[in-house]
Amino acid sequence: FVPAGGDLQAALNSAHPGDTIIVQAGATFSTSGSFLVPSGVTVQSSASLPTGRLNPATQGGSLAKLISTGGYPVIDTVAGGHDINLIGLDISTNGLRYTPDLVELGYQARTRAEMLAQRHFLIDRCFIHPAEVTATNLFPSVVERSSGRGIGIAASEVTVSNSYIAGFAGTYPANDANAGQNIDSYGIYSP
Repeated sequence: FVPAGGDLQAALNSAHPGDTIIVQAGATFSTSGSFLVPSGVTVQSSASLPTGRLNPATQGGSLAKLISTGGYPVIDTVAGGHDINLIGLDISTNGLRYTPDLVELGYQARTRAEMLAQRHFLIDRCFIHPAEVTATNLFPSVVERSSGRGIGIAASEVTVSNSYIAGFAGTYPANDANAGQNIDSYGIYSP
């Protein structure tokens, strides 16, 4: 169990295949890089979420919030990563630096064997969004976005279910070299 103020990356570093890391619902876990999730691990909110599609407006408080502050994906997987489950998480950034992908599955692979191993990912009842979109403001009036895509996938057998992935259409923020240009945005992208 990782309580509010706890070290999520330390828990991930010590996790073994088959482990479930329960993170405190309603708490925010920040990283200046990415939370690197090892193979065979589940990261899950401590709250019991109802079945069916997530409604951030009514269920946002039941999620554990993971944010990146440095322009890197919030969640990344190890090279050759597989059998990873993300359940009941609010995934975003603090909005200060542009982040191309909020979640990257399989982007660390460097060899053919690692690429072939990347399979069996589950994202269930997660809220994945740029910082400009929140559980209380799902349709902001600003067009600048601090994130380009929700999930970048370079893996097979990926299931995204009952999740709310939104808000990626817009323009690059004023502090980015591409300021004002349209973002080539997707909720889910696979090269």
